[in-house]
Amino acid sequence: MNSRTIGYFIILLNLISTSIALGQAPQVLWTKTYGGPQFDEGHSIDTVSEVSFIVTGRTSSFGWGNYDVWLLKIDQHGDTVWAKTYETSDEEHGNSVIKTEDGGFAVTGQKGRFPFSCQVYTVKTDFEGTIQWSGTYGGDFARSIIQTADGGYLFSGCSPWKFYLVRTDSNGDTLWTGLYSDGYNNYSYDVYEYISPQDSIFYLMAGCTGAGSHDFSWDVYLVMVNEVGDTVSTRRYGDPQYGPDDWASSIEPTADGNFIVAASTKTLGVGGYDIWLMKVNVYGDTLWTRTYGGREDDVARHAVETEDGGFIIVGHTTSYGAGGMDAYIVRTNATGDTAWTKAVGGQFDDFARELIITNKGYIIVGYTESFGAGDRDVYLICLARDIVGIADNPETRNPDILTLSRIYPNPFNASTIIEFTLSENTFMSINLYNILGEQITTLFEGEEQAGEHMVTWDAYDYPSGVYFARLETNNATKSIKMLLLK
Repeated sequence: MNSRTIGYFIILLNLISTSIALGQAPQVLWTKTYGGPQFDEGHSIDTVSEVSFIVTGRTSSFGWGNYDVWLLKIDQHGDTVWAKTYETSDEEHGNSVIKTEDGGFAVTGQKGRFPFSCQVYTVKTDFEGTIQWSGTYGGDFARSIIQTADGGYLFSGCSPWKFYLVRTDSNGDTLWTGLYSDGYNNYSYDVYEYISPQDSIFYLMAGCTGAGSHDFSWDVYLVMVNEVGDTVSTRRYGDPQYGPDDWASSIEPTADGNFIVAASTKTLGVGGYDIWLMKVNVYGDTLWTRTYGGREDDVARHAVETEDGGFIIVGHTTSYGAGGMDAYIVRTNATGDTAWTKAVGGQFDDFARELIITNKGYIIVGYTESFGAGDRDVYLICLARDIVGIADNPETRNPDILTLSRIYPNPFNASTIIEFTLSENTFMSINLYNILGEQITTLFEGEEQAGEHMVTWDAYDYPSGVYFARLETNNATKSIKMLLLK
């Protein structure tokens, strides 16, 4: 069933947002709502192309009447391309969505209402949202889905009160499942596939565990398993003695081979809940941590690395903003120091759940009770991209000789252009590397004249993923991260 885009808001910045930062936050380019007269929520977003993205969540305005999985394809202006609901005779939620290698989409979430009779529910569609297969997979629910290196899928969630991992092939047939617990209640929010330099495959899950004797208070909990689901390592972070709530909502890779974890904490910070950003290595060792927030509650849902090496975090706040809860965005530099923050919303409750970085800006998905047509609507915020004033490449030895002007588009599909300037004639090379640090190709090597130059990378034969371009002369080196999305 096609959705109706009920609300269309391009609201002046001083009416819907509040900047609370050390620096100037970028402009809100547009906001939009999607929904009907009842409850509709946006939970997850992924990039489809340079001009579109995919959103999932749940709707009670459309479909069978209970909550149904809602999948919306949206263009770069926030206009609906198509919308579909997926339902059975029960209640269904879409919690995580990805674009798949074949150009379609995969959504995971739950069938039934937690904590009663519910289980993991996953739907695979083609590029138009037509179901190719769907299934239930035991457990209680899934919060995250990824496509694995071999084209299969991995869902992580909870079953019951344990980390739950389901590994399938490309057709959705179960290969194995795993339950992981340290003896307390456990809850998994996110999962990431890590391929080591030795080509070993591991899966990292982030969530929370019961804090000691306080089984309904929480510590951040990270679990690593191997490719057949055997536990390799576990780490917990927080205060198990006193048991205030700390939990992780997302884990994402960084360009230097480490991971950024978005969490929420009562153990640290200055208010009720504070946003907690942790950088850890593959073994779970803490490299640094930072907290962000005010006197009340500030909660993190998702964090990603930006092209300048900093980070952007989304969640919600009651410390700042215009209403009860507002969507909250925190921008940092590469070491987690605050660059700016922004609260976006109205007089009622508004939430941010996940974001992507596109050529057009930061696209944030959540839901709103301040705007739209019903009790609660899917909420999209498009925020202009920025560059934080930090060194984007610590390897640069002489920036006057070599200037990396820009790479566009980035993220990209199929091909991208690298622009650079040389201040003198020099021998230089441009090499490309994958996320494991392996050189995959050389774009240029030889003598180059002073002046402005551009080189195109045709990535038709390469899979989606993070890559790095390294430009090197006799006296200078520059690197930049690129995201290939097919």
